[in-house]
Amino acid sequence: MKLKKLALISLLGVVALAGCRKDDSSRDDTSSDVDVIENLADGVRNFVNNPIEDRSEILRLLEKYTLENFLGGIPYRDNSGFVLYHDRLEIPADDYVVGYGFGVGEALITEGLEHVEITPAHKMYYHSWQSEDPGTINYMNAQDSVTSDLYSMVTGSYWSTKFNDDKTGYEWYPLLAKDAERPVPLNLDPDTGMGTKWKVPVHVGGDLKYSTLSDVPAIKAFDGRAVALEDYLTPFKLMLDNKWFRATDLGSYSSGFAGVTAYMNAAEGVKNWEGVGIQVDESDNSLVFTFNSAKTPFKAMYSLSSSLFSPIPMDFITAIGGAAEYGKPNVDSVLSIGAYTLELWENDKEVVFKKNPRYIEADKYTHEGYVYTILEDNNVAFQEFLDGKLDSAGVPPAQLDSYKTDPRARQTVGDTVWKLQVNGADEALWDQLFGEEGSVSPGSEWDLKPVMSNRDFLYGLYFSLDREELALSTGSRPAQAFLSENYMIDAEAGVSWRLSDEGKAVTEDLLPERFGYSTALAGEFFRDAMEDLIAAGKYVRGTNTDPTKIELGLHFQTESQIDAEGAVLARMIEGTFNAAVPGFELKLDMYATAHWQDPYYAAMDGEFDMAFGSISGNPLDPIDFLDTVRSDNSSGFTLSWGTDTSKPSRDLEFKGEVYAFDALQRAGLGLTVVEDGEEAMLLDLNKFSWSRNPDGSLALDASGVFYNGDPDYVIEPDEDGLNVNGFPFMGLALFDGAGDFIGAIGLEATKFENGVWEVKDFEMPDLDDYGVIYVDAYINTIHTYGKTVELKTDVFEFIWPYIKPAAAA
Repeated sequence: MKLKKLALISLLGVVALAGCRKDDSSRDDTSSDVDVIENLADGVRNFVNNPIEDRSEILRLLEKYTLENFLGGIPYRDNSGFVLYHDRLEIPADDYVVGYGFGVGEALITEGLEHVEITPAHKMYYHSWQSEDPGTINYMNAQDSVTSDLYSMVTGSYWSTKFNDDKTGYEWYPLLAKDAERPVPLNLDPDTGMGTKWKVPVHVGGDLKYSTLSDVPAIKAFDGRAVALEDYLTPFKLMLDNKWFRATDLGSYSSGFAGVTAYMNAAEGVKNWEGVGIQVDESDNSLVFTFNSAKTPFKAMYSLSSSLFSPIPMDFITAIGGAAEYGKPNVDSVLSIGAYTLELWENDKEVVFKKNPRYIEADKYTHEGYVYTILEDNNVAFQEFLDGKLDSAGVPPAQLDSYKTDPRARQTVGDTVWKLQVNGADEALWDQLFGEEGSVSPGSEWDLKPVMSNRDFLYGLYFSLDREELALSTGSRPAQAFLSENYMIDAEAGVSWRLSDEGKAVTEDLLPERFGYSTALAGEFFRDAMEDLIAAGKYVRGTNTDPTKIELGLHFQTESQIDAEGAVLARMIEGTFNAAVPGFELKLDMYATAHWQDPYYAAMDGEFDMAFGSISGNPLDPIDFLDTVRSDNSSGFTLSWGTDTSKPSRDLEFKGEVYAFDALQRAGLGLTVVEDGEEAMLLDLNKFSWSRNPDGSLALDASGVFYNGDPDYVIEPDEDGLNVNGFPFMGLALFDGAGDFIGAIGLEATKFENGVWEVKDFEMPDLDDYGVIYVDAYINTIHTYGKTVELKTDVFEFIWPYIKPAAAA
């Protein structure tokens, strides 16, 4: 089932901190603690449109809780670095603008790159590099950053960003969206300033035309073709009809669209685009989007500002031989509507783009083209730069002393924080998440180490890291919090969370003046941890000459990463622990496996002690990004484990009410029902059973409950938008034992009243040819509160063998 899942789908003093550490109620609230917590939040909450002061306080509480409970691992540096730029570049901004950069793409190239190996026609191109050839430019069906970089060259977005006048920040402006500073609301609630339905007028025809450098007549025919309104639907249909990687994003609760889940899982012949919340309005050349959740005008714009939505003619897809051919590494597989056009692709050698003179704002970009050379690593790239073959390259750690003060050097600001992800789950929680019936990744296997679920030990790890040394050795900057400087608390004003007073307050108790480094404090935590673990019978102390050995695995992406910083991390951690704790010896086993993404998959499946891991994304909505640390893995990207985030904590008190992490985080995103501080179960499935009818056919009985506790909050089956795709209430997606998709079925509710629902006596198709099946049940409902209407899809995944009921007598 893991394969199916992947296929479907980063202290002011010792006394003050020690005092906090000794108060167990501030860390792990047990069920008995919850009983005595006062002022638990209760009722409907929605803080998404609250004043910036409120949202700053919510984010402060959430990120601080994330750090204190190691939900995001142990941060140690960002991914910034020193970069050397060629003298031939006149770069617009001297200082790095968070979220925008130096404006290198808008730099003026003053002279040719004259190295003998540079193709004469490419001397005025910008020469960069990539570490791998992705083999595709189709980011709609990919997740790596290289493909994303390449795809952005040939695509456009409804809105984009540009420097402000003094180049100290940036501002948003409409690009493919025509004369619209923000999407036009169609059902705005005047009380909340939010809505689910938005119109986007778009550019069509005129000077907005496609470009290609292909010589194939059938492809060349699209060169100069004007963009049509229906072309804007093509990317959505390609992702959904082909179940490409990015398709699941289109159905997400926070940023996805109504009807997407039902459309994706409807059987062929039943699919109907009319049920999807992405439509065209020919009367005014616009697109109409219906989101699953209500949004402010800015959030609606931000959710729609993606290169994934760039228009494509569907008949172009037909001309290249179908969707499977789109984006392959050749000039015949993709059209450009962006700043550049694919000119050349030599596998594992270089990818070349030529400036697109038809681009809607071609004057903004000065480079005649781009050359991306495929190189082994940054060390090779840096030498290529010194040899005069590249326009920029990061300074490797070994070269920092010689080049970080070079007049060509600039330091970037990291967009993500590098962390040691930790498996801090005890046996009970790990079994709940990863055991045979695990809710996150059932069937995982791992030998849990008792020290990893000890909070004092994790604090020891945190304070043992000399982040300043690590940063200096890699050319980056120290980081001791979860979110990087790239995340904005006020996206419209461009205010960085990390630089705000509230953002700084997150780490005020974690020795910020020393970036969270103290061997004395780390040693105290390590000693306390081992005393507690010895008392609990988890370890027996050895002697100085024969210490008890504790071995922990540390999973890195590559061997070179182990060499560059793994050895330094191990020296700090092992040295501090072994010096502080007599009778024990800590040893870190650092290793890398075949693929650089393996540490992520290991962490997602709970099969690790520690692992390198860093996830970035959604920089303009950091509260939403904190989905990635929830223990229910709702984002699919939770990498550290150890605390049940669904339970209320005294550390999460907002406006006099106490919340669970999950409840407060979701209330910061929109309409949320809270009961006793926890995110309320708005709909649940309690029974899902199969039986054999007398004639031998299969029957399904399913039932459950829905929230009925507030007369102003109404839940009902979605009988319109989803019914058009055969899913009026429940949809079943069926998979065989290998995880291959079998088909989908739509079911009516036979009862939906007084907080109880049923789907009863439904006759299933014959499944006898499948010895084992897996079922994803999608339950679709409409939620109304006042003037806010939201569409929700609850997914229940049954990951157990289907044992055929006994044959009828």
